Amino acid sequence: MQRLALFDLDNTLVNLDEAFQVWAEEFAEEHALEREAVDWLLSLDRAGYPHREVFFTKVRDRFALPESVDEL
Repeated sequence: MQRLALFDLDNTLVNLDEAFQVWAEEFAEEHALEREAVDWLLSLDRAGYPHREVFFTKVRDRFALPESVDEL
């Protein structure tokens, strides 16, 4: 059986920006954050913090969340 891997590097198959915005809105709601939090999360994503540990460390620090980076 031949294996195939598909990579969507230019948002043609999945709109990653839209998916991230939906996630950011749900995350803000789940943690009772203000609407400005969504804007900040979107700007952080656009700034290029793709590594989850770095991203969630900044998120945790910014909003003083009690969860660990791993939990977030």
